[in-house]
Amino acid sequence: MEKKALPVVRTIQETIAGIGANPVLLVPFLLVALSNACVLIIAYFAPRYPLSIVMAPPIRRFMGQQFLHYPQHLLVLPRLYQDGSLVVSFIGGLLATAYALFLLQQYKKGEQKIDIAAGLLLAVRNYIKMILVFTLFFFFAKVAGKGALKIVTALVSAPHAVVFISIGVDIILITLVQAIAFFIFPSFIIGGKKLVAGILEGIRLFVKYGRSVFVLVLLPTLLFIISRVIFMENGALMTVFGPGIIVASLAITIVITLCVDVFVTLFSGYAYTMVKNANDESVG
Repeated sequence: MEKKALPVVRTIQETIAGIGANPVLLVPFLLVALSNACVLIIAYFAPRYPLSIVMAPPIRRFMGQQFLHYPQHLLVLPRLYQDGSLVVSFIGGLLATAYALFLLQQYKKGEQKIDIAAGLLLAVRNYIKMILVFTLFFFFAKVAGKGALKIVTALVSAPHAVVFISIGVDIILITLVQAIAFFIFPSFIIGGKKLVAGILEGIRLFVKYGRSVFVLVLLPTLLFIISRVIFMENGALMTVFGPGIIVASLAITIVITLCVDVFVTLFSGYAYTMVKNANDESVG
């Protein structure tokens, strides 16, 4: 298959212009960010009554009694937040992605009045397909990440070098996985494809436009470097800046995740629409 280039600058410009003209595109992602903020609040107050009734037993069992007390509790706060945020991604994040792509499609068609119920129904109908794809790529990234970490720790002995090399490998893996999946969700929502057809079309388009897609995904994903440093160096950060830095850093992580989700999702939607329109014109 002949490899082609997507107009990266044009995709970025159309996305930013689309957000400016239709800021409601941000609403699904803002709701996810709000959910993540609630997760952070729950994780922070987990050792305190009444949340401790539910949260204290698993923390005590899997992490240790000492992490139910301040300030040690803050050392496991990133892990608690990460676990809760993953649940939000599996549920709200996928639905938000589907609904945002639906909104994008409607605005590209010139629709002025959006049928909210139709968008929600479309998101729910495609949820099983999306969660299957998300789970597949999530576990692939996890396995590949653990394998890469073993190789890095075997080759590099300096602890700080291991941390930064691991962050670099992590960013590359996240970018690669998101790039491969870049066109799959738009294929479901905008293209109306079934599970297998959508996956095959997404992979075919990735093979065709891979380099451009990699750039489009990498640009926002680089922001994750900050959050990865926070998760891997939270003890050192707390020692230097005090306990409060952990909560502040996780709040920054929520904003970073919001930005990455917005741009990767909308880049994929605008790029998919661009590709399909070009194909329709060539056929016509």
